[in-house]
Amino acid sequence: MITPASPHKKTWFPAFEPEVDHALFLLGYRNLKSSGLGQIVGPCLVALATYEHAPALALSLWLGFSVLVGLFYFVLLWYFRSCVYQTEPDKKAIRRWLRYRHALQFVSSIGWGAMSFLMQPQATVHNAFILVVFTAIVGQSAFSNLANDFLGSVASAAVTCGIFISHLPYIFGESIWVIVMIYVLFALALLAAMRNTQAMLRDAIRLRLDNEKLARNNAEQARRADQANRDKSEFLAAASHDLRQPVHALLLLVEAYRQQVPAAMDHPLMQHITQAGQSINGLFNALMELSRLESGTEKPVLVDFMLAEVMQEVAKRSLPEAHQ
Repeated sequence: MITPASPHKKTWFPAFEPEVDHALFLLGYRNLKSSGLGQIVGPCLVALATYEHAPALALSLWLGFSVLVGLFYFVLLWYFRSCVYQTEPDKKAIRRWLRYRHALQFVSSIGWGAMSFLMQPQATVHNAFILVVFTAIVGQSAFSNLANDFLGSVASAAVTCGIFISHLPYIFGESIWVIVMIYVLFALALLAAMRNTQAMLRDAIRLRLDNEKLARNNAEQARRADQANRDKSEFLAAASHDLRQPVHALLLLVEAYRQQVPAAMDHPLMQHITQAGQSINGLFNALMELSRLESGTEKPVLVDFMLAEVMQEVAKRSLPEAHQ
């Protein structure tokens, strides 16, 4: 019996649910390869676009750090490869995944936040390019990592923005507050969208899991019903076969009596006894045919018959009961 799922209270940070978090783990695991490639290829492209204006030492350290973090995504991909094939949620493995993934997100957010150290005062176009790239990276990273968990995505975005903004006063001077306010509004809007997306994602996973349980329950109920139907057919066949034996014995006795006393068969009582025995035998034969039809092994055979004779036979069987 499927019990209705209890309503989940909407909180900022959802509680741990093994089945739901296992599904999120599978989704996040599939994204590890693309996240690792993005962590390596993205900084390389940024370095190619900014190497003329960015400080050489800062650019080299930032690029090396980012590529190293990207390699750890593939280490994580290898480490959790066996957990992907588990059919049942492993609470310890899921919690371990969350810890390692949080650590990797935190380290990655440090690298992306350090992009502000590639800026140079008075390099307007160069700085504007880094601001645009940083904004795009924060948005993309927030929603790509949202499959892992909401808490990790929020912490990662907060660390990234905090480190990035901390170096902006050195670049923009007094106009920094305008940029800070823009990023604060951007972060709040991103936070609200992430929260709603995470809630809808978890609700969709719960609905899918409930549907899978319902489908398994329906399949089990259908299997039990089919088995009960087969058992009933076997019982009818066995009961009909056993109950036919006394009827056959009765008909044999009537036939033996008819051969010994031929005139007795003209008596109405003997005729009723014979007809009753034949009727009971016909009912048992019909039960056996019904059991064979329900088993699916019997194929119908079309034959011609006289409808009038059948109706007369039905009338004869029903006449004694009608007189009563």
